[in-house]
Amino acid sequence: MLDQFPKQRQALPEDYASIYLTLYSENRSGNSVLARLRKYLESWMHRQVSTKNTGSENLLEVGAGQLNHANYETNYQTYDVIEPLIQDWDSEVLRKVTSIYSSIFEIEAEKRYDRIFSIAVLEHIADLPLLVAHSAHRIHEGGLFQAAIPCEGSWLWHLSSRTLVGAAFRLKYGLNYDVLMDYEHLNTYSEIVDVVSHFFRHVKVKRTLNLPFHLSLYAYIEATDPKLNEVYECLESRRS
Repeated sequence: MLDQFPKQRQALPEDYASIYLTLYSENRSGNSVLARLRKYLESWMHRQVSTKNTGSENLLEVGAGQLNHANYETNYQTYDVIEPLIQDWDSEVLRKVTSIYSSIFEIEAEKRYDRIFSIAVLEHIADLPLLVAHSAHRIHEGGLFQAAIPCEGSWLWHLSSRTLVGAAFRLKYGLNYDVLMDYEHLNTYSEIVDVVSHFFRHVKVKRTLNLPFHLSLYAYIEATDPKLNEVYECLESRRS
């Protein structure tokens, strides 16, 4: 199952590449109508992750984006984030952050966290096993790995993201939205769940409104008890 990773992201065609940074900025900032709608729907993912807040934890968010999740976490000891593309972050929200890293490899080797989480990130990661293995290695004993993801591959996700959003994208740019989604979303829901299950003994999955997979937009994954043999094997293999 892990043999398909790391995946290779194909270069965007020129007509897509020329507007990509504009689209990226709009999606992160929520300035477009579609981006604001997506942020509203994605609030479900933020709420699922934040329900595990115990008030005295060391937290690490992978792929912090615009720091949208920071306001959902009310009590903690430290809040570190990984974000390779530093944004024009709101100064009030930025005060909630303890440390900022561009990669998980920058974090001190001895540092451990009570919760490591991500929101709408894992579907984008080319070497997903490496990131999940590193996260499993960085969690305190009894710690929690959390991931909120789109149900990429489900009928409802395809209808909403590829058909409805795709129609608006085609009207605005005259381009096929599938090309952009294929570039962005390298991993499906099933692949992500399989990878997390490979590195953790206990994995729970919850979908929006507890509906079947094909009728769900988003899913929340909660994992505990890392399989350290698999973790070390993956980390060692990537070093060679």
